[in-house]
Amino acid sequence: MAKVTQEQVEQEIRNAGGIPMSDALAAVGITKTTIAKQLKRELRAKEIKFHKIKRDMLTEGVIAEIEALGGPVEKTKDKYKTIAKTSAEILVAVEVAALGIRQHAREDAQKLLGLYPAEKYEHSVSIEDTLLRLAEQRGRGTGD
Repeated sequence: MAKVTQEQVEQEIRNAGGIPMSDALAAVGITKTTIAKQLKRELRAKEIKFHKIKRDMLTEGVIAEIEALGGPVEKTKDKYKTIAKTSAEILVAVEVAALGIRQHAREDAQKLLGLYPAEKYEHSVSIEDTLLRLAEQRGRGTGD
């Protein structure tokens, strides 16, 4: 059996009166470039964590404690911001790396670059059967 390319499948879909997914996504502004830009933003994602500290003032030891609680503190000019302070406690906001978002973005990028093995999907219907079914539905005007 000859190998079918993506271009051949897309042409068959067009011939059957359908719209390939890549064309539908491009029509609403989702292109390879927009996906790459979003991945870049996600790979740099940050979040704010709030911590209540029972100390009178922040010291290097407390900053180390904050890093241990909320993930790595970004190396920026303002590592933390004091939100509220009483004689017994301090509430601070810390900007940290959004590790969950970054991990998912990294995995998505690796999949797009082909660094993960392709996921196998078992299909019980051939592409020809699917195209015939779509053409029949189009002929009946159901579209479902």
